[in-house]
Amino acid sequence: MQLSFKVYHSLEELPSSWDDALLEDNALHSSKIGVTELANTPDIKHYYVQGFCPNSTLVFQAYAQQLQVHSNQFNLAGNALKKWFIRTSIDIAKPKMLVAGNLFRHDVQMIQFYKRSVTALDRSRIVEQAINYMMKYTKSHGVFIKDIPKQIAKYFLTKKEYQHMDNDISMHLDIPTSWQSFDDYQNALKRKYRNRAKSTRKNFGDLSVRTLSLEEIVSYKKEMHGLYKQVTKNQVVSMGELGEDFIAELKKSLVEKYQVTGFFIHENDKEKMIAFSSAIIHDGVHDMNYIGFDYSLNQKYSLYFNMLFHCVECAIGNRCSKLLLGRTALEAKAIIGCEPDYLYTFYKLKSRFLNEIVKNITKRFETRLGEGWENRHPFKADYYEGK
Repeated sequence: MQLSFKVYHSLEELPSSWDDALLEDNALHSSKIGVTELANTPDIKHYYVQGFCPNSTLVFQAYAQQLQVHSNQFNLAGNALKKWFIRTSIDIAKPKMLVAGNLFRHDVQMIQFYKRSVTALDRSRIVEQAINYMMKYTKSHGVFIKDIPKQIAKYFLTKKEYQHMDNDISMHLDIPTSWQSFDDYQNALKRKYRNRAKSTRKNFGDLSVRTLSLEEIVSYKKEMHGLYKQVTKNQVVSMGELGEDFIAELKKSLVEKYQVTGFFIHENDKEKMIAFSSAIIHDGVHDMNYIGFDYSLNQKYSLYFNMLFHCVECAIGNRCSKLLLGRTALEAKAIIGCEPDYLYTFYKLKSRFLNEIVKNITKRFETRLGEGWENRHPFKADYYEGK
């Protein structure tokens, strides 16, 4: 099926018909889709795409991005000369990556099909056709296809020009209906892990923890952005950076479905934010979104582990059946009981040089992942037997 395409570059350009076939809570609805644009996210261009049959029937609508790649988005390994060469080459070449999806959201699909008779194979071919069109339209040096459904992933696995990211793993915790409080979670742990949880939680005793209103999110946006930046600086790769207003804009869009928590200490009778976490609550899932914390205080307060435990507590309190904790720090998340979900992400690059950079980063990422997380089974046997 050969499609024709219409591409819009901003919310203001969208035709009034864009929302005709969309429910208001759909991520592609004009009231929801513009979060990243409204937040003035740096290094990102936005594309709102429609695909039509030859008879002008609307087949799909989608959102895509183009990322301007910079060397400071990578925490490179190797000797100093090699790192200097790679960084300099990136900043001279100034590569641009098309993103089929949204770098900053994984809880929703950024494409909506309308023709019900379209098969999974046809949808896969349509996605490929749209990507090829947008690669030319945006003059991108490569494409990053993020979090695609398994049915479509099967198609791209057959395409030699697309590289599958084998170690794209997200961690989740299944929450039994019998858990009514954090104590129930804690009691389900083996003694070693239960004692560790109790000891870790004691380090949090002096902190104030509260859910933030939209007004507080706005007032603390600079502090939150600084804490978020401390996290990204310690990651192997950080593709794209949130704008200061992103979390506030997402709160405006999702309202009660987006929960932002601040963690505070008191100094000289003043409150100081030292960490924050956020989560999107959807379809019975507590889905951890962005976090930030003061690395200099991490050990004193066991900040990272306590933030993970707080997510467990919130997920139970929100009566969710699953907690999603994302792609990083696999062993820490395995220690609290999480198990892996293997995701489907692909990329295609035009340049051999870019391919070498990605290989370097992938090796470093795999080394960081390690294997220790696979050997963590913190719950008593009856938890695993009951699944």
